Amino acid sequence: MAPSWLSTLSLLPLLPLAKSDGFGANKPVMGYNSYNDVACSPNQTYMHDTITAMKKKGFVDLGYNMFQIDCGWFSKQRAANGSITYDKQTFPDGIAPLSKYAISLGMQWGMYTGASPWQCMVEYKRDWPASQYYEKEDALQFAGWNTVYVKADNCFAPDDTLIERYTNLSTALRDVGIDGMLVCEWGLPAKGDIDPAVWTKPIATSWRVSADIAQGWDSVFRITNEAIHVILQGNSGPGHYGDMDLLEVGNPGMTQSQQATHFAIWAMFKSALIISTNVVDMSSETKSILSNTGLIAINQDDLGAPARLIQRYPDYDVYAGPLSGGDMAVLIVDQSGKGGTYYLDLNSLNVSRADIHDLISDRKYNYFSNWYAKLQPYGSSALRLSKIQAYTPPAVKYNYIEGSSGALSNGAKLVDCSACSSGKSAGYVGGGQSNGGGSITFTNITTSQETQNVKINYINCEIIYPNQSGPNARGARISVNGANPVDILFPVTGYSWSASVQPDFLVKLTGFSTSKPNTITITGIPNGVRNTSGYAPNIAGISIVA
Repeated sequence: MAPSWLSTLSLLPLLPLAKSDGFGANKPVMGYNSYNDVACSPNQTYMHDTITAMKKKGFVDLGYNMFQIDCGWFSKQRAANGSITYDKQTFPDGIAPLSKYAISLGMQWGMYTGASPWQCMVEYKRDWPASQYYEKEDALQFAGWNTVYVKADNCFAPDDTLIERYTNLSTALRDVGIDGMLVCEWGLPAKGDIDPAVWTKPIATSWRVSADIAQGWDSVFRITNEAIHVILQGNSGPGHYGDMDLLEVGNPGMTQSQQATHFAIWAMFKSALIISTNVVDMSSETKSILSNTGLIAINQDDLGAPARLIQRYPDYDVYAGPLSGGDMAVLIVDQSGKGGTYYLDLNSLNVSRADIHDLISDRKYNYFSNWYAKLQPYGSSALRLSKIQAYTPPAVKYNYIEGSSGALSNGAKLVDCSACSSGKSAGYVGGGQSNGGGSITFTNITTSQETQNVKINYINCEIIYPNQSGPNARGARISVNGANPVDILFPVTGYSWSASVQPDFLVKLTGFSTSKPNTITITGIPNGVRNTSGYAPNIAGISIVA
């Protein structure tokens, strides 16, 4: 019998399958892309050698079968027929021989362009023509190279034309049989606050959930925090997966433990797994991370359901998601930067007992009811549960308290909230001061439990776009009866400060009295702590165990 939360998750909307052309949109893409490896400076020899290495090192046989050249392959002039063409200095024999070679080794071919007048390049100059206004000509060129997948970027064009520009390119590509398209527009809403998961759905097989990845753990955490709401809202799945950008595994900026966690998150979240490092001279450690067959199997699972955030604690996260055949994927991630031993009671996943396969050590444990994960800083424990015995938790009654009923101080104030039953949420909580700034306090709370998971309904639309820094999360300091403060990072919920409410975010709090009224105070984490802005999320309401 499946755990009940899996049944709930199965009710979330799965997006319709895209047209099938052999591209395989029902599963996340796996392969290689040149950008994080050589930026916008690919060349014929290096691409040929990389194709060879992908095959010789076993990556093609593991499923990494898409080979895609990113920016820098194109000429500054169009061909005589109006189509985009290659730079003869760096690709003297053209693209066709490389495509043919990759296909002969069992790979598929992918290309890159922009749904805009000019291409994105490191130099950021209007020197290289992209595909806007030449969609049909460029689509025919790509088809001639046996392309099945196009990454479409977004430079030098206004955001209010996103839908029109990408629709035109998608139509041209599909008209020549190319159904695979990634909308690479950094998770931008269109025409106000239209979610990219919504506006890209009819025209693309995938879309980028965030701004570009960069070297270092901060970038991995930033993208993770933006992908969480995409998954919680059921917006990523077969035919239309949220793309978290290329892998940085093998590149500078992260420890081996951080790189392994980066790979595990991308695999569990059902993001594309795109190698983007030097494959020819790859280290054995990098190859080992990228060759984890257990995590690849979870990424490519037939059900296509991403792991979702179950609970965020001050020091670590727990994610879980259903797999085909009744199995479950579980991921525990240290986000404190200190490491530690973390305890997971399987009852929290509605599981009584299960066989556990530790996908990092490749060890198997039978008939377990809990799990202890000893993690390095930013390390992770990736698990596959099978032979699951379900656990039915006792019914718990909650009392809901509107955010608009809390006592506000130090600059916190009510703001409009169309998704709140009272029409208001508590905003401007926090603000960066050393004392936490604005605060909201809920009083006269009665409860039957001294320690409990409080459910918080909140809004956070503070999204980090290119050339900005931050975790895509707002920090809140929460205390019960003025003691035992807990710092929690609340990930992004969407794009509308009025409507993007994330319900039932669990925060474990202790120190409640069961014999007299209690208070809960929420304020901000001081500005700069854990790279936050100092503001807490807007509070729509809280639910307390009766």
